[in-house]
Amino acid sequence: MLASLSDGWRVFGDRSSFCCEYRFLPDPDREFTCDPAFVASWGEFRLFSKGRNLCAASVQGEFMDSVSWYLLPLFEWMGGSRVHILHERAFPEPVEDMSRHTPRGVFYETTSRFLDSFTDAALERLDTWLTWRSRHALRSAQAGGIFPDIFFQRVQNSVWLSWGHAPQPGMPESYRFIEPSGADAVDFTFFRLTVDGMLDDALAELRLRCPEDARIAELARLLERSRIREDIPRTIMGDSLWEKVRRRFERTNEPLFDAMREKEFEPLVAMFGSLSPNISEEDVDSVARVFFESASSAALPDIMECEDVPLLPECAPATQGYELAEQSLRKRSRYESPRILDVERMTEEAGVSVSTLALSDTDVKALALAGGGFRPAVFLNERNPMVSSEQGRRFVLAHELCHLLHDRSYGRSLAMATGPWAPCGVEKRANAFAAMLLLPPALLEKHPTPKNPEEVRSLAATLRVGKRTLVNHLFNMGYIDAFRRERLLESL
Repeated sequence: MLASLSDGWRVFGDRSSFCCEYRFLPDPDREFTCDPAFVASWGEFRLFSKGRNLCAASVQGEFMDSVSWYLLPLFEWMGGSRVHILHERAFPEPVEDMSRHTPRGVFYETTSRFLDSFTDAALERLDTWLTWRSRHALRSAQAGGIFPDIFFQRVQNSVWLSWGHAPQPGMPESYRFIEPSGADAVDFTFFRLTVDGMLDDALAELRLRCPEDARIAELARLLERSRIREDIPRTIMGDSLWEKVRRRFERTNEPLFDAMREKEFEPLVAMFGSLSPNISEEDVDSVARVFFESASSAALPDIMECEDVPLLPECAPATQGYELAEQSLRKRSRYESPRILDVERMTEEAGVSVSTLALSDTDVKALALAGGGFRPAVFLNERNPMVSSEQGRRFVLAHELCHLLHDRSYGRSLAMATGPWAPCGVEKRANAFAAMLLLPPALLEKHPTPKNPEEVRSLAATLRVGKRTLVNHLFNMGYIDAFRRERLLESL
């Protein structure tokens, strides 16, 4: 993936998709720098996403097409954050009702709430988010330089980039990165190969320049450790959760854990990564059993082989969820039907088995598994209050069906838990999918729009959905305005 340009630029990837470029240059301040590895790494860096140069800037009216600084901290940060960028899907705490679902948007929207509060709890939460930022934001690598404000995070089988202009300490007022705020999704494999290609090339170049330097040797060890597949689950889950999982799998003779550790660790990481970090030993046992029971080499049913739709940062998750549900109903000739949907039958028609389990974490609604190595299955948590009612069970099944049909990343394995720690954008889309699947326009048009809480309760019971689900869906579909929605929700 490397193409060397005549002016010394080393190019990795494709500018029309995702591209990293760098070149080493003589350090203009080498007489003031005592670290030889630093001196050797002075250079320029550019990053392109879908043809946009995210490092292009205007400084006092002069155009600059790259950032110039010591690049060793950049390579060290990328090596150290590589596992988190490629595999850490969850935010550092549950995220709900966010208007912005990109990594950068969620970070700034969340942390802005802590800035005016000096309580210990607020400062502790802020510190948690800043630690997460240090693993996902390019500016964590600047080490005194000026870098664009770009965040990276794994979403389904893509890596999302989200960026925008934000001042930083020491940054001149006249310095402004040119690209307006935006976001892109890059194929996971292409992103990984591009970044790894640049890191390997940079390491080789630095070794030639400083063959005996201890810092360069440490960079080599860092890159090597970041690619040990066995260590990735520990890094993402954290030591405590990983030890619980490891002990549970070592107590069985089942071969699944060895296969996942050596060949396909991602379902394990994704499943436990979407559960609470403080999951109990009892729940670890239950989730491990789910893996054993669902392990299968059988092919997926045809209906599940062709419907995957990646979540895109430029699309509102709720809007996309509605569209996917409408497509599913039309495909099955149910969109124009005014009848109440038998969602359990629809799930079975998709080749998905439905069963229950009992997790002590009552916030978890269900587990979903599908893809290579798993039979398509939904496990409902019978201890979750929502699952205990018919209306809630129907919604949860419809939600999980969205995951199984559309979140598998082109036939790859899906393993995730629906709960507070699941990726927020993916969950928003599945919630919207479930609402439209259960309440399509043809069904709503049969009934008068409710005007008071009593009518909401009556209609929700008739349509076998939750009251809040009904009210929010009526608002999204334009049947009621924002004022009436708030009044109705307050009174339910």
